[in-house]
Amino acid sequence: DLKASISAFSIENLQKKAAVFEPTKLEWMNGQYIQQTDPEALLVLIEGDLTAAGLELAAIGRELLLQAIAAGRERAHTTIELAQRTAVRFDARKIEREDKANKLIAKDPAAFRTALDAVITRLNAVPPAEWTAERLETDLRNLATERGEKPGAVFQPVRVALTGATVSEPVNVLLVIVGREESLARLQAARSWTA
Repeated sequence: DLKASISAFSIENLQKKAAVFEPTKLEWMNGQYIQQTDPEALLVLIEGDLTAAGLELAAIGRELLLQAIAAGRERAHTTIELAQRTAVRFDARKIEREDKANKLIAKDPAAFRTALDAVITRLNAVPPAEWTAERLETDLRNLATERGEKPGAVFQPVRVALTGATVSEPVNVLLVIVGREESLARLQAARSWTA
């Protein structure tokens, strides 16, 4: 808020040495601002970027867009990054695999595919009406337990398949935002990925 900034300013607090522009610190500060900003306000800021990316916002629906923005704002440092993360949730053509994702696949391609196969089988059994964050988290955690693995061994391949990244909102929330049919299609397509 401008009034708070003005009241906090004083000449006595100015340093005598020259200011240093630190882009890293600026990005961090911007990220803090994004995290605290209401999704409605963020949608106004990134609407043009989403439209320019080819998304039909009316077809996606305002509520789902706001849900994606609320989930994505926790890790975004700029509005451009937030728009890109949001676009990936609604258009698989926007997926650009990160180096870390390629390393995950390259580490054990067979394990990556096997995990995706197990997830596809499990998620195919979830009826559309039960495609909720709670149900999906329970099913994926149970799958990991049944396979004798930690949840990350199931969650990470799903995250990579849906976004091309190793970092995102919780996988169960991601699956809800991407949607049942699109999630299953992306999981199936990722089975053929090589690093």
